[in-house]
Amino acid sequence: MAVENKELSVVDFLKSMMSETAAEFLASRMRCSKRKAKGRRWTHKEKGEACYRMCVLMFDEMSLKPHLDYRVKSDLIVGFEDHGHLGRSSRIAKFALVFMIHGLLQKWKQPIAVYFSSSPTKSEILVALMEEVLRQCQKVGLCVTAIVCDMGTNNVKTLKTMGSTTENSSIQFEGQEIITLFDPPHLLKSTRNLLQRYEIKLQVDTGSLQFEGTASWKDIQDAYRNDKEQMHSFRSLQKVNEMHINPKGCSKMRVMLAAQVLSRAMASYLMCGVSNGPVTHSSGHVQLWREARGEVKTWKLYGVNGPLPQPPSFRGWLMTLRGMELLWRKVRSTKRGGKLLGQFSPRHINQDALENLFGCLRALGGSNRDPTVSSFEKTVFLAVGHRGSRPDSVR
Repeated sequence: MAVENKELSVVDFLKSMMSETAAEFLASRMRCSKRKAKGRRWTHKEKGEACYRMCVLMFDEMSLKPHLDYRVKSDLIVGFEDHGHLGRSSRIAKFALVFMIHGLLQKWKQPIAVYFSSSPTKSEILVALMEEVLRQCQKVGLCVTAIVCDMGTNNVKTLKTMGSTTENSSIQFEGQEIITLFDPPHLLKSTRNLLQRYEIKLQVDTGSLQFEGTASWKDIQDAYRNDKEQMHSFRSLQKVNEMHINPKGCSKMRVMLAAQVLSRAMASYLMCGVSNGPVTHSSGHVQLWREARGEVKTWKLYGVNGPLPQPPSFRGWLMTLRGMELLWRKVRSTKRGGKLLGQFSPRHINQDALENLFGCLRALGGSNRDPTVSSFEKTVFLAVGHRGSRPDSVR
């Protein structure tokens, strides 16, 4: 009885220091710590719904400062290239590759693997690491439903090697279908950058009239200047400023600027419409994705000297739009509490969680944009341990 009371007091203390979910998780680990593996039991509340195991796997790289450190406790020199089960090398690491999982239907996230390389990870190695991560996720009972990454050359080649195509943006791994998607914010920035340099010709259907139209950055500039002449309280594009229209330097990397200039307000100002909200059976998202794929297929990039080859970001949009439709088909056939799921939020399909983690790691390192391998490992454990215990850690 004394032992049980002691455990209860520890649990109460944990609940005062961290979120209820984290406290209950630690309490269940304490309760089962003295039992054999086959004798461990959990309540239905602790297990959660099976559909909560559905998650999105995302990966990205962060630059590091080349540096070697000697770890006395493990008698190991850290700072060299390290690809986990593939082994280490004598090359000094300059990049950290991080894999993270994010709940598809429940708000949770967790970095699960970190590798170090001397250069951007080659696709052959990335395929092997990806397969190992997926295998370990399946081993612990997670259901990786989708993979999200940016359109880096090695990333595109990796997904292509694993069987993903523009028409069928999914791969098969040990009998499981996994949807492959490209990070929409990155696609948005790429499209904005292309539109600044070139014109995009596309088919326009207004219902009563069909014609080939031209999307030009000049139209956006003219719309901004015309709207700027209005009184502030009557402006339609109040969030758009000169930085949106003429981004320079690091401003080109900010998703917010690209999203706001290609936003609903801008589209409405140019007499267009968009649709937002969760995906449901009646929301019209699937129809919108299909129509968008048809429109993207008609996009033609034109420069000063005429038509140009189709850029990777256009193919990225096609694969991502197709992947979202496949993902919805999979989610809508999933049950929660004995009932079919009626909706899911597309806002989870991006790399925001991973980008936020990189931002935290740089901040914990004293605003160090290029930490060493040793400091990177320390800040990863610190960030995961600190933020993982907070109720708002999913943001």
